[in-house]
Amino acid sequence: PDDFLIAHFGFLKQGKGLETLLDGVASLHQAGVPVRLMMIGGRTSTNEPTDADYAAEVDQRIETLGISPLVHWTGYINDGAVGVFLAASDVVVLPFSDGASYRSGSLMAALLYGGAIVTTIPRTETPAFIDSENMLLFPPSDSAALTRSLQRLYDSPELRQRLRQGARQLARQFDWSQIAKDHVAFFQRIKATV
Repeated sequence: PDDFLIAHFGFLKQGKGLETLLDGVASLHQAGVPVRLMMIGGRTSTNEPTDADYAAEVDQRIETLGISPLVHWTGYINDGAVGVFLAASDVVVLPFSDGASYRSGSLMAALLYGGAIVTTIPRTETPAFIDSENMLLFPPSDSAALTRSLQRLYDSPELRQRLRQGARQLARQFDWSQIAKDHVAFFQRIKATV
């Protein structure tokens, strides 16, 4: 069978939940899923020593789990290449330790490129994030729940397609031209009542 390509996009920083992702990839591999992990983007964003230390911890965990041959690092790439990798992946996993939010640039990119997204349940009410419609949601730091979500997506190309369509639809809400049109319509409604 074809490889099941999981993508992660973003710098290596505490709070991104990479331990959960790596444990999930290892579990899938042990279950016989032909999984590959594409780590998209640069490793660290700054010369911050804690980021470099965390990157070393991630490398060590990959080695300890025995999944080094399954992990590919793109290094820094331009926006167009990011889009190609996100669109080509079977799923995009963003396992934030603090839950998903509108503030995440990597989540917004995955939406824009129509990724089948698996991410963590938001800490605050986020009505636009609809489980099984535009993304799959799982509890932060729960690698078993992530593994179940990934297995579900591996088994169901139809669900992956539904999530991709839902992501593209949700991305339209964040398009600046749509936001501008919505504001114009709002002010026109106000003007009509005055």
